[in-house]
Amino acid sequence: MNQSHHFTRRSPLFGIPYLLGLCGVLACLLAGTGAGAAPAQTSMPAPGSIITEHALRTEFSTGFGHIAPIAQAALRANQTGRVRDLTLYLGQVVQAGAVVGHLVGSNLTAQIQQAQARLSQAIASEHSAIRLLLIEQRTLADQISTQQTLVHAEQALGLAQAERSIAQAALTALKRDTELRTPSPGIVTRIEQINGSRVRPGMAIARIAPTQGLLLRARFFSTQPAQIHLSQIKPGTRGWFIPIDSTQKIAVSVESILPIDARDGALPIVLQPVKGQLLSTDNWQDGLAGTVELIGASQTVIPVPTRALVLAQGQWWVLVKTPSGWQRQAVHIGASHGDNTDVTSGLNAGAVVLVEQAYLEFHRDFASRYQQPD
Repeated sequence: MNQSHHFTRRSPLFGIPYLLGLCGVLACLLAGTGAGAAPAQTSMPAPGSIITEHALRTEFSTGFGHIAPIAQAALRANQTGRVRDLTLYLGQVVQAGAVVGHLVGSNLTAQIQQAQARLSQAIASEHSAIRLLLIEQRTLADQISTQQTLVHAEQALGLAQAERSIAQAALTALKRDTELRTPSPGIVTRIEQINGSRVRPGMAIARIAPTQGLLLRARFFSTQPAQIHLSQIKPGTRGWFIPIDSTQKIAVSVESILPIDARDGALPIVLQPVKGQLLSTDNWQDGLAGTVELIGASQTVIPVPTRALVLAQGQWWVLVKTPSGWQRQAVHIGASHGDNTDVTSGLNAGAVVLVEQAYLEFHRDFASRYQQPD
């Protein structure tokens, strides 16, 4: 009897369609880890926070200043008399030494006549001394006069010449005093006397705003944020002067530093324009006022949104992300720029700082730390 065996054909555990699908999934997974895949974000800031970065800032100090002359200029009378031929008018630009009027009067005329008489007498004495010297020189040659007599004649001539020089200088000065001359180049800002006015020595006839010898005087306070410390302002420190209603900057440097004003703690300083720039009466004239900015050293800071800062017990704080949660970090701040404030110390770049609702998070555990007063 033949024994026949029958085998039942079973379907494989994993069919071909299934295997193809599995290969496709594996291929996708491998492709996802390939070079073309987008890198995974490894350091994302927490919601409502930022990752801090460095920034380079330059220290500066801002004050208010005005241009003023080294000394006020005024056209003054040097003699007693009446003003005549005065040609000044307001706003007139004058040069130094320009004759703009005269002084007249009987007293002046008498003084000039006396000075002229003194000069005439001195000239006559000088001529007489010259003749006597010539005589002594001839007699000495003829062995009639002595050497001592010749020396006396030479001394007399020297004295006569000195007297003549003094008389000539006195007459010249007196005549010059009758001329009204502008003391320095500038602009006429005030006229205090008119033709016919009687004046005495020292009386001001006109005021002139100098166009030369002008310095910038400014005041700085230490209470403003992000300022150069007052002790850092030294002669030679440079900056800018920006006149009111102007965008033009004039380079200036500190010339001298005055003692701190005890009334308000301000530091007065005197500045002058840096040489080599073109100045005009529009940007550098007596009385012109504006802002003065002094430039200090550069420093590295970390800008953070101002709303991330919390002020508590006179100290500024930020909340920094740590593995254990948000932690308080004391910081020192500098200047503000728009919505950000510079942190000058106490914070490192790369730190995650809470921005949104930082004040509420800072005081979250206030109740647990509160102690009932006795």
